[in-house]
Amino acid sequence: MPKAQSLEAEHSVFTDHSIPRVARGRPVVTEADAESELVSFWGDKAEPRELGLAYAQLGVRLQDKKRVVRAVQLLKAAEAQVPADGPVLLQLGYASDQLRKSDEAIAYYRRAREQDPSQTVASVNLANHLAMKGQTREAILLWEEALSRNPGLESARINIATAYLQQGEPKTAEKILRKALELNPALKSAQRLLADSRIRATSR
Repeated sequence: MPKAQSLEAEHSVFTDHSIPRVARGRPVVTEADAESELVSFWGDKAEPRELGLAYAQLGVRLQDKKRVVRAVQLLKAAEAQVPADGPVLLQLGYASDQLRKSDEAIAYYRRAREQDPSQTVASVNLANHLAMKGQTREAILLWEEALSRNPGLESARINIATAYLQQGEPKTAEKILRKALELNPALKSAQRLLADSRIRATSR
């Protein structure tokens, strides 16, 4: 998920691994863009859910906090109507990330996972927050679950390795990192971690 939030702990781990629901970028924003309101393409009245999702995506793409705040207002109205709407809960989690409201983000990501346990975005982002709060074991389980569904989630694999390293389990971390390099030999974050003195000491 404005500028991407850096979910950072000791700089080497959990850095900017939250997964946004839209592509990142730095588009050129005109004054008209910044002040414009969203309306239905067909000219009819848009429901809070659809309008909220649109504001959320545009707010992230344009890095516009005001639109993210507007999205939260609309999505909460939609949530009041349908509390079990997974996509709305997920986007509320990511919007809370953008607004630096960690506890709210955690709650929304948990609820999004309850609606759809296969939702890897919610799992990875929730794990990032929990790791920052010191709940490392639960975070590892969530990252591992996400990886079991999508082995290509490199950031989750790196976070697992770093978490094990920080917990004093360098051999486990090394095994995970070597698997990461087996899948992608050019993965620089894995290469850097393998050069960590704690791993090198156990590899001698």
